Amino acid sequence: MSATTITPLGSAKSKAYVSIFDFGGEIMFSNFQHIFLNTNNVILLCFSLHNVFEEEKILDRIYFWLNFLSTFADEDIEYCPPVILVGTHLDKVPENKQRDIKDRVKAHLLKETKHATAFNRHVLAFEVVANGEDEINDAIRKIPETPFDNRKPIKNNHQHCVIWKQIFAAAEYQSQWNHLLPAKWLLLERELMILKGQGKKVMTLEEIKDKAKQLSVPLEDDDVIAMLRYLHGTRSILCFQLDHPDDKVVLDIKFVVEAFRLIVTDIKFHEEKPNVDPSLLQEYGKPRLTMDFIRAIWKPGSEFHLFMDTLLFYLERLELIVKPLPKEGETNVDYFLVPYLLDEADPSHIRRMLLDVGAVKSATLCFDFLERFIPPAVYNKILASCIHKFALFAKDDGEQEMYLQQGLACFVLSPRWKMILHCKDSRMKITLFSNTTTEIKAGDGYSVRCIMEAIIKETLERNKQGHMKFQYFISADFEVTRNEETVLVKLPARISSPVDAEVVVWCPEQNQTQHPVYFSGDILDTCLTTKQMSHVAKFIGLNYALLFVELGMLPSEIDQIYWSFRECLRTLVTYLLVKWSNKLGKKADKRLLLKAMKSQGFNTDDIMEHLHEMGTAGTHRSTSAEDDRCPTESERLIIAKKINLSYVIFFLELDLDIETIDRARMDHERCIDRFLELMRQWVQDAEKVATLAKVYEACKECSMNSIKLRMEIQRRRK
Repeated sequence: MSATTITPLGSAKSKAYVSIFDFGGEIMFSNFQHIFLNTNNVILLCFSLHNVFEEEKILDRIYFWLNFLSTFADEDIEYCPPVILVGTHLDKVPENKQRDIKDRVKAHLLKETKHATAFNRHVLAFEVVANGEDEINDAIRKIPETPFDNRKPIKNNHQHCVIWKQIFAAAEYQSQWNHLLPAKWLLLERELMILKGQGKKVMTLEEIKDKAKQLSVPLEDDDVIAMLRYLHGTRSILCFQLDHPDDKVVLDIKFVVEAFRLIVTDIKFHEEKPNVDPSLLQEYGKPRLTMDFIRAIWKPGSEFHLFMDTLLFYLERLELIVKPLPKEGETNVDYFLVPYLLDEADPSHIRRMLLDVGAVKSATLCFDFLERFIPPAVYNKILASCIHKFALFAKDDGEQEMYLQQGLACFVLSPRWKMILHCKDSRMKITLFSNTTTEIKAGDGYSVRCIMEAIIKETLERNKQGHMKFQYFISADFEVTRNEETVLVKLPARISSPVDAEVVVWCPEQNQTQHPVYFSGDILDTCLTTKQMSHVAKFIGLNYALLFVELGMLPSEIDQIYWSFRECLRTLVTYLLVKWSNKLGKKADKRLLLKAMKSQGFNTDDIMEHLHEMGTAGTHRSTSAEDDRCPTESERLIIAKKINLSYVIFFLELDLDIETIDRARMDHERCIDRFLELMRQWVQDAEKVATLAKVYEACKECSMNSIKLRMEIQRRRK
């Protein structure tokens, strides 16, 4: 047995890395504070003492931030995270009021019970300083002069020393304090922090693994992954995906925040004024950001432009921006939505809409956090998760913005059902409505409830607020209002009263979730081929999320596929079908799929007819001998350059298997290399059947311009 040596932090001249982030206190900044704020922090909550009693918004912001910080830990845990309250601009307070201003501010903060609770749970110290932010900045600059061991007295009584002493005392309350870490992890962390200090913003996983192998005590790949996930959890770095050597790790989180700030704040606040086309200026401060606008702000030559794809990926994963599902007929979406910039909620639009369409409406399911403070940022992120899962509802063209507002939105879930979502204060409500059905059955809302429950829990977990709990209630109205009547939901539900009948829509017993749908024929007992899956995916389209939960997939499994294939909806749905088929094996037959689709309102007759046509179609022969030949190498290059985001569907149409396509995706980072390899594999496997005619048919299936491709190949050949 080997002995483990434990070296206390602060002894043997050891050093600690301290990351300091300075934010404005406006409420809008709470939307990305969760990137940094968690129980591993020491929080300096600064406010101006000047006019503190005359300007209500100063105290209101203190209340907000204390309540915001209280969401990061259970109510019975003290100083988690620890807060040092710092009143600045003491020199601007009249001299005769300076002596007792600290006591008077504290008395105001403790007036109301809910604010007093947050204050007593988190505020470890309250200091007042003169000269505002200059003194704090001076303290930051002088950190090397300040002894780390807070057990030793600080002789210098300057204000910065007092504040640093409080920081050292507060550090012991961090959730990671006194946790043991492998020393070899710290070696790699030190190397990454040095690179960050030298201006390195982003590294690939492969680069970090190579760096780990060069250490005096090399790290195995598994150790590297574990350490990176730990640092991600403490928000020292960001790394959402660590599966592929080229996956990107963000060393400098401020780089991501600054990129976000540039695209959502007015140009007058930019240090360097970008050269933006006047037609794009109207997008400043708007919830809809086009790619043209983002490219103009993250101008060519800048690091933002260099790492554009990485930044957009991380901003999406942090749910600061979200790309909606494509509308009917669209193959790609070239804009993002910013949830916190949406218009204020106005439920009257939805009330009028429900009357106009003559909708059948379910009872409302309420997720109640029992009077717990819920930051608006949490609801913005829940809304973002819904936007990338469900199609946005629009009664008429051009009216979509009326049904997508802050904390209030309408979504299309399936051909049968739409959903209203309303989030406010400590409650979140969902309501089903439909103008295509006249009856609401037990279990109709079950899959929706599962998805929304998963979204809430995953959002809170990502924000380090997973300890927060909720209960289910049934309400008569979709809108969250004060003092409304609700009925607590007790599981499992029983149909013994009208109220219970409303409950089982959302919370049915096991035997109530099945809809009697019948299909006949031995062909239905067979499983879909991958190519058939890609064709069925066309029929599923935007309404995939609810269907796959009904088929037994977990919301987390659906999300995993989403983040890998979100750029092409049909590819995304195809991979979901592949995942479902692999999960259930032979049980994943056509009968089970069609049954679930029928219950969601899909036209299964059209699907059956389409699958039948696929099965009876013979080998394609072109009327042109020119098209019935194998493409040359130079022609394969032309074809590869024309392939779009639907490349998976394209090669499935050429009868390549999904494993071959996945292998090329993993082996080749550059799309053109990937496509050329797949073309080579197809020609090798298909031999005489590998014809240009087959390519043109595959192009049509993927909405690629086959006529233009044919003309270019003919022109080059001449």
